[in-house]
Amino acid sequence: MKSFLNSKLTSLIAFALFILVLYCYSLYYDKQLNTNTKYAIATIYGFGTVGGNGLTCKYEFIYNNHVFYSDEHIDCYQNIKIGNRFYVKFSETNIDYTRLLYTKPVPDSIKNTPKFGWKEPPVADTTKIPIHDCSQ
Repeated sequence: MKSFLNSKLTSLIAFALFILVLYCYSLYYDKQLNTNTKYAIATIYGFGTVGGNGLTCKYEFIYNNHVFYSDEHIDCYQNIKIGNRFYVKFSETNIDYTRLLYTKPVPDSIKNTPKFGWKEPPVADTTKIPIHDCSQ
């Protein structure tokens, strides 16, 4: 009985530490993303899976005449199609930190991103794509 309790306690502590590490990484990621933030236009070029059970949206964007590729874990992709354009938020100092703003589509009137991006998206968020309920 004692070893059973020790085993359960060890598992609980390991799980709590895992959650704490994920939380700390999330805070670190957000801090990096919000350091020297820039925005650009991202174009969706594909979809994939993570570990066979999660969806990713693959996108590319141009900054300083270089093409960067990234992906974003998404809940569902019914409203996102290949070729759609959304704003992407990224850290100018470390371009590995990106976040696709898939509720902020880029209007057709905006054709390209300036060479060094924007400090803020150029158009107020007047149109939003509703997030689809994947369970339906």
